[in-house]
Amino acid sequence: SVCMLQIRETIRLAEVCDISAGHTARSGLEVAAEGGLLAAQLGDVRAGRPIEADALGRYQLAGLSDRFMARPGDVLFRSKGVPSTAAIVSPVCHEAIAVFQPLMILRPKVDEVLPDYLVWAINRPVAQRYFRASAQGTTIRSVSKSALEDLPIPVPSLNGQKMIGSAYHLSLREADLLRELADKSELLTSLMLSNLTKE
Repeated sequence: SVCMLQIRETIRLAEVCDISAGHTARSGLEVAAEGGLLAAQLGDVRAGRPIEADALGRYQLAGLSDRFMARPGDVLFRSKGVPSTAAIVSPVCHEAIAVFQPLMILRPKVDEVLPDYLVWAINRPVAQRYFRASAQGTTIRSVSKSALEDLPIPVPSLNGQKMIGSAYHLSLREADLLRELADKSELLTSLMLSNLTKE
């Protein structure tokens, strides 16, 4: 638990990472028959799950500015809709990814905050309550860049951040395994009931 670690201070998110908005697409994206750029959109960001290259589409995006490109280790944030969660661009992704609004790109200052820890800090319940309180819009919730920049986050030592990041990933893996087990149990029960009805 973060409360058991030595916290140096609680600071604004903008102090430990650079934040920029994704590109605004003026028209529908054109799927690339070959080549093209990997692109991340709103549905590609799932809380805590790394964004992998093989799960993204490739599109014709000639001339897109570097400021709209996320690098491995960057964090993408869902600024619109519910939940307002974040995910890391997988460190093993070997190319930059084009990012489209309403996603935002967070580039951690790694001498201050680690990407995995940053994802945990944004996805934790207290941060989600902050986003709910500061969100704009009634039909579709939207978190402004300034509200994201002002998110207060605790900053333990880098070793403490590594511990929290590792524990967070283990908890997500456990949740995935439990869902997989529940699905297989349901399938097994269904097959057993199906066989019984045939007798």
